[in-house]
Amino acid sequence: MNTCPNGHEVEEGLDYCEECGARVTGAPATAASAAPPAPRSWSCRQCDTTQSNSRFCEACGEPNPDHPDFAGGLESAPQSPTPEPATDPIRPQQDPEPPAVETVDDSGWLLTAAADRDYFSRIQGFNGPDAGGIQFPVVYPPRRFVLNGQQVFIGRRSRSRGIEPDIDLSGAPMDPGVSHSHAAIVATENGGWALVDVGSANGTYLNGATDPIEPGQPQPLTDGDQIQLGAWTRLTISRQESG
Repeated sequence: MNTCPNGHEVEEGLDYCEECGARVTGAPATAASAAPPAPRSWSCRQCDTTQSNSRFCEACGEPNPDHPDFAGGLESAPQSPTPEPATDPIRPQQDPEPPAVETVDDSGWLLTAAADRDYFSRIQGFNGPDAGGIQFPVVYPPRRFVLNGQQVFIGRRSRSRGIEPDIDLSGAPMDPGVSHSHAAIVATENGGWALVDVGSANGTYLNGATDPIEPGQPQPLTDGDQIQLGAWTRLTISRQESG
């Protein structure tokens, strides 16, 4: 209990005496001395990394739906995202580890990943909300993967979500338009392969088509077919003869 200069008792938390109106000596400081608000931060909905209010995730490249540059909204972003509490301290930005390129046999089916300038220009022409923030890579060494087994999944690794695709496109330079679970190549009864979009955010295109393939509908592949996905990634399937 405090006391005003005129001797009246004043309850804790009041700045002025209720009986005489005198200011209470030693009253706690008000909003003028309040601590400044903490800087804004956001939690990436793809990899759960908590960071400062940047345009893109520093770990995986996912656009920040709350950033002022994206005031018009992202088609795939939730209307009222609720950041999840961070479980790990913020770490300095590091480039993802490049995927290990498998040893290529002299026979069988191969998938070669490269950057496609024409496809990138076409995607930029759609004028999406984050189109201006994605740059075509200056250098993109081709990556080759062997197709084997009954199904080969394509995407980007996410340790927090337990996603480990067979063809991991998360290595630098990373295409942020590729979903963590993007597509799959499945074996067919005649010894060939078919392409399936497994529900990607940005669609999967075949041989430069203007419309993406239907999710969940296998599309037969032949030697030399080209798969376009993400912002600039092209995957070319080819058959290598032995000898």
